[in-house]
Formats: sequence, structure tokens, C-alpha cells
Amino acid sequence: MLLYVIFQILFRANWSRQDAFLRKRRELFYDAFSEFPVSWLYSLQYMAVKENGQG
Repeated sequence: MLLYVIFQILFRANWSRQDAFLRKRRELFYDAFSEFPVSWLYSLQYMAVKENGQG
């Protein structure tokens, strides 16, 4: 989630200087990226719980 925030800050800072093509590409990137970290974090949490023997 922290990476997502950092990416948003960096990309929004550059939005005014980007052309339409890069903006569209970034929207596609956000669509893919917003789906990824949540399931990734859940799987990390699940593995950590199993390693601690609580699962």
C-alpha cells in the first residue's frame, strides 16, 4: 500500500507534463496495480500466520 501511495504522488506530480498517450498507459497501469497489492498482502499475511503455527 505504501508503494501505491508513493507511485500516486510521483505520477501526479508529473501529470501536467505528460501527453495523452502516457496518461492512458498510466491508467491501465493503475487498473492492474490496484488489483495486485491487496491480494498480495493477504497472501503474505496468510504465509506469516502459517509460519507462526497459528493457522
